[in-house]
Amino acid sequence: APLAADTNYDWFAFYPYNTYMTDPKGTKGYFEVGAKAGAAQTQKGNSSMAHIAGAYYPLTGKALNVASDEAPVLTMSHASSLIEFEVTNSLDKDIFIESIAFTSSEDINGTYYYNWAGDALDIKNSGASYVSATATLNVSNGEAIAAGAKATFYLAVKPHTVAAGKTLSITVNANNGTNNGFF
Repeated sequence: APLAADTNYDWFAFYPYNTYMTDPKGTKGYFEVGAKAGAAQTQKGNSSMAHIAGAYYPLTGKALNVASDEAPVLTMSHASSLIEFEVTNSLDKDIFIESIAFTSSEDINGTYYYNWAGDALDIKNSGASYVSATATLNVSNGEAIAAGAKATFYLAVKPHTVAAGKTLSITVNANNGTNNGFF
C-alpha cells in the first residue's frame, strides 16, 4: 500500500529476515542469539570470523517519525555481543581446539523477544526452556596450534552485564590429534 501524504511513519528493521518478526513491541517477534538453547555455534578453522555473519547474530535498527516523502535512514546495531577467545598453546606439542564453552551468571544463548517501545532495544528471554546460561562453540577443521602459538575463536552471546561477585566459566576442550580431553 502506498504511504499516506503528509504523514510520519516509524520504521523498524531486523537482519536477517525472520518470519516471526512481526511486531516491534515484542508481543509476537523473537530472534535467536548465538544458537538455539542446547545447540552449539560452529567455527570452521582457527581464527575464522565467517560464522558470525549468519542468522544467529542479528542486527536491528529503527527510524522514528519519518515523513512519508523522505527515505528512512536506519543505523543498524548488533543485538548480540561477540566474545573473542585467544588460545595460547603452552604445551610442548601441537593441540587442536575442539570446543569452547562459556557460562555466565544468566541466560546468554537461545531465543529472545525484543521490544523497541523505549529508546533502546529491550531483550527478554522467551522462556526458561528456550535459553541457556552456557554458550558453546564447536570448532570444525581446526588447524594444529603449535607449542607457543596462538589461535582466536569467536562466540556470540546475548548482551548482558555480570554483577560483581558472580562467576564466569570458560572451558576449552582440546586434543593432541589422538586423544580427546583437557590438557
